[in-house]
Amino acid sequence: MDNIIKINDLNFKYKDKIIFEDLNLNIKRNTFTTIIGSNNCGKSTLCKIILGIIKTDSEIMIDDINLNDKNIKKIRKVIGYIPNNISDSIIMDTVEEEIISSVSKYKKQDLEELINKFNFSHLLKRNPKTLSGGEQQLMCIISNLLKHPKILIFDKSFSMLDNLIKDKILKMMKKISKEENITIINFTNDTEDVVYGDNIVIIDNNKILINEKKEILLNDEKLFKSLNLKLPFMADLSKKLSYYNLVNTLELDMTRMVNKIWK
Repeated sequence: MDNIIKINDLNFKYKDKIIFEDLNLNIKRNTFTTIIGSNNCGKSTLCKIILGIIKTDSEIMIDDINLNDKNIKKIRKVIGYIPNNISDSIIMDTVEEEIISSVSKYKKQDLEELINKFNFSHLLKRNPKTLSGGEQQLMCIISNLLKHPKILIFDKSFSMLDNLIKDKILKMMKKISKEENITIINFTNDTEDVVYGDNIVIIDNNKILINEKKEILLNDEKLFKSLNLKLPFMADLSKKLSYYNLVNTLELDMTRMVNKIWK
């Protein structure tokens, strides 16, 4: 599996503060990667660098295209982006108009399927500015999926959703990633998000500390504690239950865990 994003020796400073120093990152095509780290470690900055919003002199390849001023329009055609807050960027009078406003070409069937999948039909005629913050985030996700991007980037994009809806949407995004061959990158402050992806990237001390499969990292409780990161609830519960021989492997899904315990 080849790398859809390749960053080599990224150096970046803001004023006199070093944000990244010789940072290297490869993200494999058609995977779901969660990027975490302590507050102010540079997650949103890295996100904006990948999007070309923040410019650097470092070598960055996006879908085998060199990220520079010449290629930025071509690169943005393959990337979907859902920011933390979209309220200031809303321009249309209805939700339906807002969803399709940035999509040059789309199939009506695709739109209908996404609307049904996200249970959004009852909101289509509403003014998007009257939606809750979470509903606006979902509207933005639908709009981006309608473009069929190769890469979909979330920047703390689930912060306004309650836990039940967030769980449903992240599971849905994992399924969509596999079905439609979309590379998903989720920049987040919430370590609970890491259970949904394939890989976890941890940023620490201006570099990528580690880039590894989630099953390997979630067994390393000491690593999370050393970085002042909270181990996800299911990983923590799984480890505690293993002490009593109730489960013998890392289990991150509550339903499967309950089935194992009650066998």
